[in-house]
Amino acid sequence: MISTLRAWLQGKTAKTMLFVTVLAIAGIFSLIPSFFKENAGSSNWALKVNDETITQGMLLMRAQARQQQAQIIRAKYGENADYILAAYGLEGDQNAHASEMLVGEALLGQATRKAGLIVNDGYIQEHGELVLSELMGMLGDGIDPHYGINPHKIRSYSMRYGLPATFVQDAARAILERHLMVDLIGGAAYVPRFELEQQMRNAYAPRTYSLLSFSFAQALDAQKKAGVKDADLEAFYKKATEAKGRYWVPEKRSATVYYFTPADYGTVVTDQDIENYYDDHKTSRYINEPVKISVRKILVRIEEDALAQVAYEKAQQIKDRFATEKLDFAKTAQELSDDVVSAKNGGLVAPFARNTYDAGFEKAAFTLKKDGDISAVTRTKDGFVILQRVSKTPATFKSLATVKGEIKKALTHRIFSERFMGEASALTSVQHIKKAELDTFVAEKKGHKESLSAIERANENWGKILFALQDGEAAATLVDERGALVVLTGVAKRYLPTLESIKATVKDDICEERAAQKIAKDLEKAVIDLKKSSATEVAQALGARLETIRDLTPGKEETIKGLEKRGIPVQEMLQIEKIGGVAFAAGEQDGFVAKLESIAANESVLADSAKKAELSRSLRAQEESFLAQGLVASLYRNATITTNNQLQSEETQTESTVPSDEDFSY
Repeated sequence: MISTLRAWLQGKTAKTMLFVTVLAIAGIFSLIPSFFKENAGSSNWALKVNDETITQGMLLMRAQARQQQAQIIRAKYGENADYILAAYGLEGDQNAHASEMLVGEALLGQATRKAGLIVNDGYIQEHGELVLSELMGMLGDGIDPHYGINPHKIRSYSMRYGLPATFVQDAARAILERHLMVDLIGGAAYVPRFELEQQMRNAYAPRTYSLLSFSFAQALDAQKKAGVKDADLEAFYKKATEAKGRYWVPEKRSATVYYFTPADYGTVVTDQDIENYYDDHKTSRYINEPVKISVRKILVRIEEDALAQVAYEKAQQIKDRFATEKLDFAKTAQELSDDVVSAKNGGLVAPFARNTYDAGFEKAAFTLKKDGDISAVTRTKDGFVILQRVSKTPATFKSLATVKGEIKKALTHRIFSERFMGEASALTSVQHIKKAELDTFVAEKKGHKESLSAIERANENWGKILFALQDGEAAATLVDERGALVVLTGVAKRYLPTLESIKATVKDDICEERAAQKIAKDLEKAVIDLKKSSATEVAQALGARLETIRDLTPGKEETIKGLEKRGIPVQEMLQIEKIGGVAFAAGEQDGFVAKLESIAANESVLADSAKKAELSRSLRAQEESFLAQGLVASLYRNATITTNNQLQSEETQTESTVPSDEDFSY
C-alpha cells in the first residue's frame, strides 16, 4: 500500500492539497486531559476508548504534526495566520486537540465496524486522494509534496513513537472506515420541500433597500477644524506608546548575502540520471492523456428528496431486467432514461477521464472490469444511474525527449540544494563565522556578493532569517534556484521618537480616531432609530446620505462587487429575512446602515431548477453535518473512555530521550 500511496501523492490533484481534513467535533471532548511527555518508548497506552487502545506515541505524533502545520502557517501568513489557523482547527493547545481527534476517530471507526461496513482494496484504490489528504495531517514531513511518502521518515516515526511497521496502512484503512460511516449517516439527511422553497425566496427574490452612508472624510474635516489641545496630544502619545507600542520605530538589521548557482557549484546531471528519474516518475508526473472510459447510462431522476426511494426501486427493477430478460442496453436507455440528451444516442457518454463528472458516477464507471459490464444502481447528484462500459482507453505519456530539460532542471536543483546546504551549514554551525574560511568558500564556489539593509522582522523574504541570528552569526538558505549564505553585519535597535518630532502625525491620528468614534455613534443611533422611523427621517436627523438599492439578488455579481468595493455590507444585507431588518458596517472609512424595505413577491424564482438544485445540495450538506455531529456526540456519551493516570503523574527523571531523525541512518 505504501507504494500505491506514494503514486497517489505524486499525482497532480494531490499536490494541491495543503491541509488535513478530519472529522473532529470541537468541544465535545474538552474534558479529555492532555498528557504528552517527550520520553522514549511510546508503547504505554494513554487512552482507552471502549476496548481500543490509543498509545502515547500516537498522541505525540499527531500533536507534533499539528504543531508543525501551525508553524508553517504562521511563518507564511504572519499577522493573518490566526484566522487561517482558526479556520482549519489548528489554534490553541495541539495536545488537547490531538486527544479529541483520536477519540472521535476511534469512536467512528468502532461504529463503522459494528454496522458491518467493510473497506475492501477496491474502495481504498478509489479513494486514495482522500486518504492522503488526511495522512498529511498525521505524518507531517513524512510526506513530501514533490517526492511522495518518505519511507525513511515512516521508519523513523515507527521507531520514535513505538508504532507498528504497518501503521500507515492501518491508518489508511481506518480513515476510509470513518468516511463510510459518515456517508451512511449522510444518506438519512432530508430537506422538506417547504423549507427549500422558503430558502429559495429568501436567497433569490429581488429586494429593495434604503442605504444610509456616513462620510468619514466629512467627520475627519470637522475634527480637524475643531483642533486638538496640547494636553490631549501628550495624553494620546503616552497612552499609545505605553499600551499599544505605537510610534516605536522597529528594529532593523543589515546583512551581506553570498549567492551560489548550480553551474558555478559544478553540479552535473547525467543522461542516465535523467532516464532513471523518468522511469520512476513516468506514470505519476508525465501523463500526456489520462485513462479515459466511455459508458452508456440510464438515469432515473429524483424529482424531490421525499421520492428518492421510489426512484431507487425503479432503477433497481431496470437493473434486474438486464439479468432476467437480456435487454439491449442502448435500446433500453432510449426508452427509459431520464437524460434526454444521452438517451437519443442510446445513453452513450463521450470518453472522459477522472475528475470530470460526479464522484459517484465516476466510481461506478471506472470500477467496471471489461466492456459490456453493467454497474449496480448508483446514486449521483442527478439521480440514480445504471452504467454499461463501452470502451476504455489506456493512458499515454510524454516522451523522454519532451521532458528531458524539465527533469534535468529538477535534478540539478535537488543535487545542488543537498550539496550546498550540507557544506554551507557546516560553515555556519559555529557561533562566529571565520572570515578566512568564508572568503575561501566564496572564492572556491564563485559566490556573488550583495548587501541587505534596513530589514524589519516582518520582511517576507529575510525577516525570519536575520532576526534568528546573533551578531557575527551566519545562516544558509535557498532562494529560488540559488543557494544563499547570509551573514549578519549590523543591528539598529528599535527606538521611540519624541512627541515633538512626530507631533503632526499624532494630531492626525487623534482626529482620525475621533472621526471613527463619531461615525460609530451615528451608526449605533441609526440602527435604533430605523426601527421606529423612516430612512428619510433618520438620514435627515443624522446628516447621512440616503440612496435606494433596488432589485438586489445574489446573481447580480457586478452590482455586488461595486457595493462591496465601497465597503457596503452586501452579504449581510442579503441574509436579512424580514422586512425592516437592518445590516450595518463601518468600512475602511465610511459607515453604512442598510434597511430592507421590500421583497418582491415573485414566485418565478422557484422555477429556476439549477439554483434550486444548488441550494438543495447546500441544505442537505448542512443536514449531513448536523447528523454526523450528533452521531459522534451520542457515541461519546455512551463510550467508556479511560485515561492512564500513571502517565500524567510520573515525574520526568531525565531529559527527553525521544530520538530524532538524525539518530537513524539508512
